[in-house]
Amino acid sequence: MGDERITLTSKHFTARQDNTFVAPTFIKKLIPFTGEGGASKNAIDALSIPQGLYRIVEKEIKNTGKLFSKADVSYWSKLIAENSKASGISPEILAAIIAVETKFEKNVNSNNGAGPMQVVSISLQDMFSDTEGRLSLYNKIDRNMMNSILYECDSSGKPIKNKKGEPVRKYKSVDALRKACTKDDNLAIKAGIMCLKMNYVQALADYKGMTLKQSIDAVKTKKIKLSFVEQQRVLTNALKSFNSVFKTYSNNVVSKIQNSNEKAISMFLDSFHDDYNHFSMKT
Repeated sequence: MGDERITLTSKHFTARQDNTFVAPTFIKKLIPFTGEGGASKNAIDALSIPQGLYRIVEKEIKNTGKLFSKADVSYWSKLIAENSKASGISPEILAAIIAVETKFEKNVNSNNGAGPMQVVSISLQDMFSDTEGRLSLYNKIDRNMMNSILYECDSSGKPIKNKKGEPVRKYKSVDALRKACTKDDNLAIKAGIMCLKMNYVQALADYKGMTLKQSIDAVKTKKIKLSFVEQQRVLTNALKSFNSVFKTYSNNVVSKIQNSNEKAISMFLDSFHDDYNHFSMKT
């Protein structure tokens, strides 16, 4: 992929950042971008990136008004595609959150959080130190992803153990983990995904009057059935917890998802199953 720079004009802008931190609106139809800076189908296929995802990321970065390259679009599209496959969360959901949170800025470190999805320190503390048994709950949600975040792993994804038989941690403190998230977007997205899933099962527990453990068991064993309206409500409430700083945040993210692929909302529950379909977006 080349690194050709694109000059933006006023015709590229559909919205602007304001005091509610609303990112520009996603394109409503996934149509190929044929203007300067577009990438060929062969180039996208070589990276195993769904074309629709590439176009969404390309359009969204363009709407920020900053100079960008094809390499920037490929970078984010590839990260989102890989983490969507690993987590079962539709790529449209990850793209929407990153667009609203950080507008695809790399290696973000702010007062609100770390990385593309702005993971807050208290969530990283829960993961790292097993605050009130939260790590065990994160492991019930997705042990493989938690292993990839916290531990040195072998080629099969299993944690490497020291002489005492204990898994070897990547980071000595939660501060070190947070710092790593500001320098490694892939790690930060994984941490963001786990936080989002935890917020989802908490929102589901609140909605159904269950304990958090009961909620996790229900989604993992497919014992919970929700209508589309109920699933949208639970995801919206989960997003409110994910980012409580901006009041319009959850509605903005849900709106983006609806504009790109409304089915992604109803597929979120599937991401907790071991047999989930990796992509909702056509490749």
